[in-house]
Amino acid sequence: GPKVRAIAGFNCFGIHKETGTKYNIFGHDKDGYGWKGFNKDGLHKDTGTRYNKDGKHRNGTMYNKYGYNEYGVHKDTGTEYNPQGFDKDGKHRNGTRYDRKGYDKNGYNEEGFSWYGEHKDTGTKYNKDGYDKDGYGWKGFNKDGLHKDTGTRYNKDGKHRNGTMYNKYGYNEYGVHKDTGTEYNPQGFDKDGKHRNGTRYDRKGYDKNGYNEEGFSWYGEHKDTGTKYNKDGYDKDGWNIYGRDKDGYYKDGWDKYGVHKDVCILM
Repeated sequence: GPKVRAIAGFNCFGIHKETGTKYNIFGHDKDGYGWKGFNKDGLHKDTGTRYNKDGKHRNGTMYNKYGYNEYGVHKDTGTEYNPQGFDKDGKHRNGTRYDRKGYDKNGYNEEGFSWYGEHKDTGTKYNKDGYDKDGYGWKGFNKDGLHKDTGTRYNKDGKHRNGTMYNKYGYNEYGVHKDTGTEYNPQGFDKDGKHRNGTRYDRKGYDKNGYNEEGFSWYGEHKDTGTKYNKDGYDKDGWNIYGRDKDGYYKDGWDKYGVHKDVCILM
C-alpha cells in the first residue's frame, strides 16, 4: 500500500490509548486505515486505489471489469461515463456508439479495426476479406484494384494484382493488349471498352463483355439475370416463357383470346 505516517495515540502494539482498541475515535488504526482497509482519502491499504482486492469501494458497491457498479456509475469518474466517454452499455456521450475518432468502447472502429490496425475477428492487420485498416490487401491493392503506392492498377514494378504485367482483360498499365501489342484486343476493344469503330459495340452489336445493348449475350443469356430472360421476362428475340411477345401475341400472330394482331391493325 502507499506510504503513511503513524498517527499519535497508539502504543507499540497498535492499541490506541483512548479507545483501548486498534482504532482511534475516528475509526482509523495507527497507519490511518479504517476496519475496511480504507484511509480518509478513500485509498485502500492493499491496492493503493479506491477499491479493495475484490473490486469493492469503501461505500460497499461493486464494480465490474469495465469499472461500472450496479447503478451504472464508473469508478474513475463517479458518473455514468468512463474516462473515454462511454456508459455501461457502450453508448458514447455524443449519442452514438463511437467516439469522435470513430472507435467504440472496446477500441474498434465500425469496420472492426483498432486504432493500431488489428482486426477484432482475425487478430491480424487484415479482416476476413484480406484487407487492412486502410482497405488494402497484403499485395497493396484495394477492392477496386488500385495500388496504395501508385494509385493505379499496377504496383511500382508495373505488376497487376493478378501477379502479371497485365490485368484480367489483357491490358497493361499503358493500355496495350498482350495479344495484339496495340490498344485494341482481338475483338477490337480498348481498355475502356471502346471499339475501334468509335462506339461501345462491335459490328454485330456486342460490347467488350459480349453483351448487346439489351443486355443479351450472343448465345442468349442476359447479364442481369443469368438466364435466357431479362428482368421483364423476355428472351433475346422478345418472347416470354409462354411464347408471347410484349403485346401478348404468339409467333403465329394470334393472342390467347383468339384475336390476330393484323385484325387489330386493320381496326
